[in-house]
Amino acid sequence: MRRASITPATRLALEATEFAKEQGAYEPFHRITYRAYWEDSKNLGDLQVLLTLGEQAGLNIAKLESALKDRQYEARVMEQYEEAQSLGINGVPAFVVGRYLFTGAQPYEMFQKVAKMALAEQAQA
Repeated sequence: MRRASITPATRLALEATEFAKEQGAYEPFHRITYRAYWEDSKNLGDLQVLLTLGEQAGLNIAKLESALKDRQYEARVMEQYEEAQSLGINGVPAFVVGRYLFTGAQPYEMFQKVAKMALAEQAQA
């Protein structure tokens, strides 16, 4: 993982992900977009970038482009965003370990610490 040179507005990428889910291609699209952002610093807010990534994931590009231009998945993505906000999630990625919620890129030591606390609480229950 390398910190990308830009922080894109990713709503369009989230909408493309919803399209990929409906096409049964969530996993390949997710992996390709993750790699494109974290390894190649691609702008996931750019329509052409998303279309190229969608093509690599085996998606029908004409249908993807139409869905994104028509904002077919905008309402669904906004519902998910509002649900996350209502649960206290205000960053990505978000992690839940036991009763602990934390967001953002975290060092490995943070995961170890939270996992130990959650396991200790579970053992006491």
